[in-house]
Amino acid sequence: MLNHFGTQVNLELSCTEICRIVLFGKITTMVRKLQQHAIWLSLVWAILPVTNLQAETLLGSLSFAPYIGAEFQYQHIKANTDWRKFLPANFNNSAVFVGNKYHENFGFEIGYFHTLKKAVSSANISQFNGAAANGSTIVIAEMRNKGFSLEWDVYYPIDAQFNVMASFGFVTMHPNLEINATSSTNLGSALNKVKGRNKTIFRPGIGVEYLEKNWGARGRLLWDDTQKLYLNTDRVGATFFNALTPKAFKQTMTFTFGVFYRF
Repeated sequence: MLNHFGTQVNLELSCTEICRIVLFGKITTMVRKLQQHAIWLSLVWAILPVTNLQAETLLGSLSFAPYIGAEFQYQHIKANTDWRKFLPANFNNSAVFVGNKYHENFGFEIGYFHTLKKAVSSANISQFNGAAANGSTIVIAEMRNKGFSLEWDVYYPIDAQFNVMASFGFVTMHPNLEINATSSTNLGSALNKVKGRNKTIFRPGIGVEYLEKNWGARGRLLWDDTQKLYLNTDRVGATFFNALTPKAFKQTMTFTFGVFYRF
């Protein structure tokens, strides 16, 4: 091949030269990677003794301390929009629970609760969320709840007998709702078709517990994210489909008092 001066230039490289170039590139890349890995390995080597010490301290303090108990729950569920005119708001629940405090500061617990007696509420309405009915409608609503809970508990000891606690978990809500609209109106017919819908929601809480040997008592305040608990309004019909919004609840506050026995 001729260059711009008219001189013949040989662009052909021997196989040996090509191998040298490729090998040099690979060696350079490998050295760079080894340098990077050396930096990470030195950091890991520096942190490893501290991490091992913390892990050994944590594992050495783990224990098996199961407990079983029961509690009373007063649950207040705030209804949304015109649902609050007749949906029950206050519930008395009983609950049982089992758990394990596997560390001085940590534990987990599972439980089951149900409403002791159906809560009943009634109202006389002629419209719902702006949608007018073709007559006055007497509505009687009965509701009870049940469900399971799973939570992770954090304890802060005040002294040998008192602990302040916080819980982070989930609860399955199974609302059993029966609406009986006695008047034969289009709104009454739509409300009679509304049912409950199951949902698992977030439940954090705070509380305090008192210990006396193997026995203990506790009181807690729980917050349930029932804003994500919807009703089943799929069969209410076109007239009130938009008015009877399935988002019927706001937040829920639950006050509990219980006793437990730790093995």
